[in-house]
Amino acid sequence: RWTQTVQNMIKDGATSFTEVGPGKVLQGLVKKIDRSVEATSINSLQE
Repeated sequence: RWTQTVQNMIKDGATSFTEVGPGKVLQGLVKKIDRSVEATSINSLQE
């Protein structure tokens, strides 16, 4: 479901994704699905 959801978001015009929280797992998954989108990670809201 994750892959399909991200693909649908990209198809609908999403060009960047931001992961908030420790780690970069979702950022990596998004980049595996489509390397052309921007995927970033923020460890905490203080950053």
